[in-house]
Amino acid sequence: MSLLPEPRAALARLARRSAVRLARTASGRSGTPFLVVGGAVRDALLGLPAGDLDLAVSRDGAARFAAALARLAGTRVVPIGREPRRILHVPVRRSSVDIWETEGDPADDLLRRDFTVNALALAFPGARLVAPEGALDDLAARRLRLPRPGVLLEDPLRVVRAARFLARLPGFRLDPGMRTELAVGARGLGAVAPERRLAELDALLAVGSARAARALGQLETWGGLAALLPGTDVEERRRGLAALAAVRRDAQPALLRAVLLSGAPTERGAAVLDALRASRNDRRLAATLAGLPAPSARPDATEAVRLLRRAAPFSREAIAFVEATGGPRGRALARCVDAVLAPPGALGRLLRPRRPLPVSVVAVLTGATGPQLGRALERLDDALATGAIRGAGAARAFLSGSPRPDARRGRRTRRTV
Repeated sequence: MSLLPEPRAALARLARRSAVRLARTASGRSGTPFLVVGGAVRDALLGLPAGDLDLAVSRDGAARFAAALARLAGTRVVPIGREPRRILHVPVRRSSVDIWETEGDPADDLLRRDFTVNALALAFPGARLVAPEGALDDLAARRLRLPRPGVLLEDPLRVVRAARFLARLPGFRLDPGMRTELAVGARGLGAVAPERRLAELDALLAVGSARAARALGQLETWGGLAALLPGTDVEERRRGLAALAAVRRDAQPALLRAVLLSGAPTERGAAVLDALRASRNDRRLAATLAGLPAPSARPDATEAVRLLRRAAPFSREAIAFVEATGGPRGRALARCVDAVLAPPGALGRLLRPRRPLPVSVVAVLTGATGPQLGRALERLDDALATGAIRGAGAARAFLSGSPRPDARRGRRTRRTV
């Protein structure tokens, strides 16, 4: 414990967290003891920022305890999953508490966890530290070790969690004794439910693009990345990892997934998201970004505006995407986009430019109706947004020179209003 930052003080700070204080009050009112488990205890001992809270409570008192906590927090209990591994979710101010139902003594449940450093607990009443044998030594040595053989085989998704913890926890390394089980577990990842694989991939991406790229590269060496990106080959994954490492802006996991899949053909990337059962909006985002044209050799403000308009409603995501995937040209285009967006409110004006002509006049000038009229308005908006035309006169000339729907044999007709 000598390498840990003031462990007793750290645990005392954990016990004073507002959510823990509410849980202690709920424990007293419901007559139900509880354990603060997992990441909250580990991170407190490592001096890392506090996150949401996981509690372990015996099943016979869990509902009573959760109801008391929800009343104190002014919220309600949201059950997640089914018994025997049901979670009782309680929002608490700007964070949340997940109450895990356990059989018998909650302390006995610690050995079911993935790694010894995640099997630490703080038991209440009493604020007593509970830890499997060797867990504190592992934490002091920054070592990921299995609490017992077979843990990764019981749930191969823990292989991905190992990569995530190596990325998230500074200075951590693997216990050499778990490498064989890692390789075997990685081969079983494909059998894990798609939704769980997607959730764990997103959790890994949430640690940050550069660290996530290194962690996923580690997962590739273990033989597990193919299960997270089913149907891709090694070279496609290599290109995707390089693009992911090049992301320099804050990005949500859905965008980082699209970057990671940029090394594969568009249709294969779409198939990956389908196989993982990504949301419709996430698939739409990835398809929009994958369909963007390659940046030109000398991008300018006009190209920047067209990128923003073509990518809408994912305009800002497109900036990070082209910057990471487009090489030097993509970075140059991203700089142009940044310059275009510098004035306050610029994006709104570019996506919805003020038209100098009413729609009825546009319809007369172009002779278009329905979808054709929509396309004519889009062309007009593009010209206005890029500055190619300004004012009603220029708009009339622009629209009057467009091919009319009833033109025959390549001839154009004009109409003035």
